[in-house]
Amino acid sequence: MAKGNTFFGPSDYVDAEMSRRFDLLAKEHHLQGLTKHDFPRRAAEHLNEISAIHPFREGNGRTQRLFLKALATQAGHELHAECLHPAPWNEASIKGFAGNHGPMEQVIHSALASRVQTGTQDRGRGRERD
Repeated sequence: MAKGNTFFGPSDYVDAEMSRRFDLLAKEHHLQGLTKHDFPRRAAEHLNEISAIHPFREGNGRTQRLFLKALATQAGHELHAECLHPAPWNEASIKGFAGNHGPMEQVIHSALASRVQTGTQDRGRGRERD
């Protein structure tokens, strides 16, 4: 399979490679417990590798952005999907195909905010608020 000047692996290997990648992700507990600084690094590698497997002719980026949002949520982070613009995502994905995961890490980091786990103290009333 190819898109532009980029050629992807034979479709015969998609199932085995996706299984291998998701097994690795499971061994990392689906990135749960990682800080907002560590999560983008690990997520970038996994997403770039999934992109290289390229399971669909079209829609891989859109599908991966949805997957990333679900992965981030399950890992305890809030991802602002509206910040994941296709052009920077595609550029980072192309660089990731060559093994450079840094650009995808930056794209993910820019869309990530730590979920607030606790309320703040309301000093005027002496109780917590949401």
